[in-house]
Order: sequence, then C-alpha cells, then structure tokens
Amino acid sequence: MPDPTITASDLMSLPVDQRKQLATALLQSLPAADQKEVAKVPASLDKPTQTVNDRIWLIMIVGFVIVLVGSFLAVASAVLFKPGTADSLLTVFTTVAGILAALLAPSPIKTGSSQA
Repeated sequence: MPDPTITASDLMSLPVDQRKQLATALLQSLPAADQKEVAKVPASLDKPTQTVNDRIWLIMIVGFVIVLVGSFLAVASAVLFKPGTADSLLTVFTTVAGILAALLAPSPIKTGSSQA
C-alpha cells in the first residue's frame, strides 16, 4: 500500500488552480475563529521594522526641511529684490512650516497604559 503522506513539494507541484481549490476547501473546513486567524496572516508583506519606519520618517522630515529652507530663501529674495511678489511664496512657506509642526508634534494618542 502506498504512503498517503503528502509533502509540501507534492502540493507545490500541482497547478495553481488546483492549489487554490485545495486551499479554499481547507480554509472552509476550519472553524470560523480559525478562519479569521488564518486571514490575519499577511500574505507577503510584514509590518515594517522600527529602522524602516525611522528611515521613512527621516526622509519625509528632510524633504519638508529642504522645501521650507528653499521657500524661506525664495521669500527672502523676493522681499529684498522684488517687493510685493512674495505673497504666493509666503503661502508655501507657512504651509510647509505647518506640516513640519504637525509632524514633529507629540501624538495625542497614547498607546500602552490608559489614563482615566
């Protein structure tokens, strides 16, 4: 009598359509709580690590700082060399300053312990 054990390599050798049907049938055979648990498992992307979050945050802040400094220089040169033309540049400067202030402000949402 042949060995009824099926290995992962046996399953991977099946066509994609058959693997989908098999996975669907197996998932439907689980209790509802287990189905939800399996559905929560990420397919390919995990949450970014703290290092990745920090790097993305740094790139955003540096980008906004560059725009802030550039718009400040543009406003300053417009005021010095062409008085009366700094209105639209001042809008850019104040918008970027507001964005930076919002990004650097502490979060009002506290995680961990709840305070009553």
